[in-house]
Amino acid sequence: NPFMLRQAHKKLVEAAMSPLSPNQRSFVNGKIDLSEVLFVGDSIDTDVRIAIENGIDAALVLSGTTKEDKLKLSAIQPNYVFDTIEELHAALREGVLTCGGRSHSEY
Repeated sequence: NPFMLRQAHKKLVEAAMSPLSPNQRSFVNGKIDLSEVLFVGDSIDTDVRIAIENGIDAALVLSGTTKEDKLKLSAIQPNYVFDTIEELHAALREGVLTCGGRSHSEY
C-alpha cells in the first residue's frame, strides 16, 4: 500500500513535529507538545482533518480550497476560522489564540 501524503496520517504529523536541528531541539526542550501546536491550513478535508485526528488545534483559512459554504456542511470543525492569513496573523499578535480555544461556533 503506497503512502499518500493527502491522507491524514500520523506519520506525516510525527515527521512535521520532529525538531530538525540542535537549535530547534533546545528551543522546545527536546520535544514538541502537540497541545501547544496550531495546525494552519486551507482545506477542511485534509489539513483540518489531519490536525483533529491527531489531537492538534486547527485553524482554517478560507482563502484556499475550503470556503464558508463547504465548512457549514462539514462534520469536521476547526478551532479557529479566518478569512485570510493576515487575519490569523493579527489574532496571533493580539493574543486571542489560545490552546483549545474557539473563534467560531460550529455550523
